[in-house]
Amino acid sequence: MFDPNAYAALAAIDPAAAAQYLASTTAAAPTPPPPAPVQAQAQGFAQAAAQAQSAPPQIAARGTLEDFFNQPSGGGGPSVTSKFFNERPQGSWLQLTVLADVTHADVQHQKTPQGVLQYFKKNGQDDLTRPKLVLVVKVQVTGSSDGTHTTAFPDGIASLWLKKGPVTDNLVRAMAAAGDPSGYPKGGAQMVMISAGSQPSRTVGYSATKLYDFQYACPAGSVDPTVPAESATVPSAVTTTPPVPPAPAPTSAPAPVPASPTAGLTVPPVPEANFTPPPPPAPEATDPKAAERAALLAKLQGLNA
Repeated sequence: MFDPNAYAALAAIDPAAAAQYLASTTAAAPTPPPPAPVQAQAQGFAQAAAQAQSAPPQIAARGTLEDFFNQPSGGGGPSVTSKFFNERPQGSWLQLTVLADVTHADVQHQKTPQGVLQYFKKNGQDDLTRPKLVLVVKVQVTGSSDGTHTTAFPDGIASLWLKKGPVTDNLVRAMAAAGDPSGYPKGGAQMVMISAGSQPSRTVGYSATKLYDFQYACPAGSVDPTVPAESATVPSAVTTTPPVPPAPAPTSAPAPVPASPTAGLTVPPVPEANFTPPPPPAPEATDPKAAERAALLAKLQGLNA
């Protein structure tokens, strides 16, 4: 191994010896390994280039205005069932306002919580030609049975996920009773969603279906008065007004209203306009000689007769 300090000391004393020392250490230095062959690397690049040439070229998609507006908009907020109803007892309710008319963009492919797409079954296997679909209705939460909706939905925005089944049937029934038999929630509509227990699954191994009743009020001007609404039976759990907590009892009874001072009195008749009051009676005479003058007057009248 070359020692620079020894080489410097030797060069100061004997330059020839220093040169010989440098030559010996250089000859003993290990030879660097040859460069790795590039054949494998070149082969990899060649395969990648071949694959790129065999892949079809990408073509930019063209769309219509309908395609653009039918795209899912997202940003609908958390689900009202998972965020509110799953943690509260039966009979809990939410008051909701539909933010916009539902469109084709609000129909989505149903997924499991793990993100697996769902299909109807055929012979025990997924039928890829029949996907399960859900309708996502964007709503604003305006009230709740326990007043905790402001905590569960801080910005007031949520989503109502409707699957084909009894829950959607109950909503359609409530809409028909309100005068809108279309089954498509309209922007500005008011609704109350009430948890109503569960229904056991008819398929072994599947969980029960949670049920919800609805009250629905159409937005102003959306119902044609000339078109009769479909006859529908509103579920017994739904009333004509949104359920509200009972009002507190008054702290004291109101004071009784005193009777009118004129009660039982009869108003006298009003006198006629041309009525003339009789003259007051003449005052009695107080002259002490009045009787004497009257007697003298009678005597005179007798003489004249």
